[in-house]
Amino acid sequence: DNLIQPLLKRQIDLHVIIGNHDVPYKNTNDINSMAELFDKHSVKYYSESELVTFDYTDILFVPWINTSNYAKSLDMIKNTKAQICMGHLEIAGCTLMRGITSDHGISIDTFKHFDTVLSGHFHTKSEVNNCRYLGSQMQFTWSDYGDQKYFHIFDTEDQSVLPVHNPLT
Repeated sequence: DNLIQPLLKRQIDLHVIIGNHDVPYKNTNDINSMAELFDKHSVKYYSESELVTFDYTDILFVPWINTSNYAKSLDMIKNTKAQICMGHLEIAGCTLMRGITSDHGISIDTFKHFDTVLSGHFHTKSEVNNCRYLGSQMQFTWSDYGDQKYFHIFDTEDQSVLPVHNPLT
């Protein structure tokens, strides 16, 4: 018991938004790789939409949207007080991959009340209005070949995003 208590009080340093490749089923995020692989005290993962606050900055975290969380996710997106949205989103009108625009997903107008929307899911880095796809952090498929890849750091003080180039290909 004396060994476990300090671990339970340990601050979570890693926050992960569940994406479509983290889940084996299309209709739920309940079973996901983060829940299976990591201890909930060392990694905070978001399988449901949640408003989080870092350094007085409210951010809406939105995981992969599916049939079981669709209504709640859209309700939170439309009614949140947060000006920042971070998620694993499929937004129609954004760049799916170099030269191809997505014609499916949630309407980009759904996100117009946010100052900034940062998302994963689409592998290439792009920006449309206030929606910014960060792209994948590394090359996963041949469509990623030759595409610069980055990790990103979000500064809660000035709400800037610092891209850190990944030189590994």
